[in-house]
Amino acid sequence: MLKGYKCLKLFLVSALFVIAGAFSAFAAADEGLYFDVALRSTGSAKIHAGVYKNPHPYHGVLTILAVHGLTEVGSMYEPLINAIYADPVMKHVVKRVIAIDMPGHGLSGFPTLPSPLKFGDMLINDNISVLLQVLVQLREQGKGPQVVIGHSMGGLAIQGA
Repeated sequence: MLKGYKCLKLFLVSALFVIAGAFSAFAAADEGLYFDVALRSTGSAKIHAGVYKNPHPYHGVLTILAVHGLTEVGSMYEPLINAIYADPVMKHVVKRVIAIDMPGHGLSGFPTLPSPLKFGDMLINDNISVLLQVLVQLREQGKGPQVVIGHSMGGLAIQGA
């Protein structure tokens, strides 16, 4: 009986961490940016980017653009961002981190095309195109990144760009 109770307790604590982790993946950034991008020849999408500003008064000038993987969202970078801003050196180098949500992820909209587009119809070329357009629009706003990082498929999109 005691062994069953310990297993149940372990299961409930594990479930609590999973639920808390799921909700923390959608925490809010300091600022939200939206970009209208073109997809293929006739489509479009509204892309969201969370801007995480360095809270330290003597922050640097470096802007980092973070691109998530296939099953993630931009806010997945929050633990890394917090570690950067807690680091004794990096907190004086990095001014902001901008984490984008690719089409159909996080707060970004699903693409609109003349024919109905399903999630599986997206190509890596679509993500590359979105990334290039977001880079141009960030530069126009004076927030162009000096460093671009990516995880998994986000890294592949960066390589393609």
